[in-house]
Amino acid sequence: MKCFNKVIKEGYMFTFSMAAPKLKQGVTLKGVSIIGALTRIRTWTGGPPEPPAMMEGVPVDNMTRQQLLDAIYDLTGERALNLLALTTKGDNVDNLRTMLHILILQANMEGVETNVARHRHDDGQPPRQKQRVGHLR
Repeated sequence: MKCFNKVIKEGYMFTFSMAAPKLKQGVTLKGVSIIGALTRIRTWTGGPPEPPAMMEGVPVDNMTRQQLLDAIYDLTGERALNLLALTTKGDNVDNLRTMLHILILQANMEGVETNVARHRHDDGQPPRQKQRVGHLR
C-alpha cells in the first residue's frame, strides 16, 4: 500500500502523506446526483486508488465482492451492477473498489446527512423520543 505521493516540480521532489479518505458518519448519496462520480469512474484508468478509502473502519481493499455490492447500495440506494453498466466498466472487484472509493469521496463533499446524523445532540447520542402523556379531562 502506498502511503506517500511524490510530486516533481522543476527538479525538486516533494513528498507528502496522503491519509485514506473515510466516509463521514451519517452521510448518504441517496437523492443526490451521482452523474459526476459515474463520469469519473468511466474515465478512470488503472487499479483502485491508493490509499484505499475507509467505510465503517474497513479499508475498501479488504472488502469482499458482496461487501462492496452492499456498501454501494447502502450509500447510493442503487444497485452496483446497474451503476457499473452505466460506466461501461466490467463487473470485477477492482472496478467495484474504485467505484466505492469515488462514491465515498463524493459523499464526503456533496452527500446529505441522514435523519439520525442531522438530529444528534452534542454528546453524539440520538435524541430521546418524547413520551406521550395522556390528557386529563
